[in-house]
Amino acid sequence: MVMIGDQQLPPKRKNSSRLLFDFDTLVDLHLGVVKALQEDYPPGELSTVNYSFLHQPFEKLKQFRVFGYGKNVVQECFKGKPKESFTSIYETYLNQKRVYNRAPRTLIPRLIRVYGNSGFIKSTVLTHNVFEYQTASEILHGCNNCTIIQNANEKTIDVNQFARLHIGDIHDLDRYKPFDCTHIAVLNYGSNLQLIDHDVILLREYVIQWGDTNQFEIIDSYNDVTCPDYGRIQ
Repeated sequence: MVMIGDQQLPPKRKNSSRLLFDFDTLVDLHLGVVKALQEDYPPGELSTVNYSFLHQPFEKLKQFRVFGYGKNVVQECFKGKPKESFTSIYETYLNQKRVYNRAPRTLIPRLIRVYGNSGFIKSTVLTHNVFEYQTASEILHGCNNCTIIQNANEKTIDVNQFARLHIGDIHDLDRYKPFDCTHIAVLNYGSNLQLIDHDVILLREYVIQWGDTNQFEIIDSYNDVTCPDYGRIQ
């Protein structure tokens, strides 16, 4: 930290024209998994599957993804013990190429292309397996000023080299070593948010941990999702 009188200031950003994106800002992997679950669990009578939720129209699931504050769309597809262990189910499905094929694109690829065409902003996308790398390469094919990193390890990345970090799941901040003076843009998925005193905010524990020396922002994942009644804040 830099001291000016009695005031502590965070260090300046090293490079204001470089932006960092986690892969799951490009596509919605959670909804990709839900689509795969719909195929694997057609309407039936298993006591561990929440069929009424799983087989809603896709538009309704997309609404829940954004406006289901504090909830996870994959978790809500199950009941009982599978609902408690949904994280392991989700991670297992990420080993299937069909999930990446079915995952809807967010607004972020379009944003990266706009940045690339500006001529002075450079984007770096982190991928962690062959499916992520292949998908990112397909989506961003021909994009200017964009680098895709294979087999990324967040612990080895100096985030301070970037002006902004974009993430789809706020929990993924746990992957990174400490950094400061960075803009953290988090997609507006309900699982990243909570409702406190009639305000929708990012999960408080992450804001407390990272917010002293960084600035958070909530950004749109989609532009075609209307707010349902349960998402309206009185």
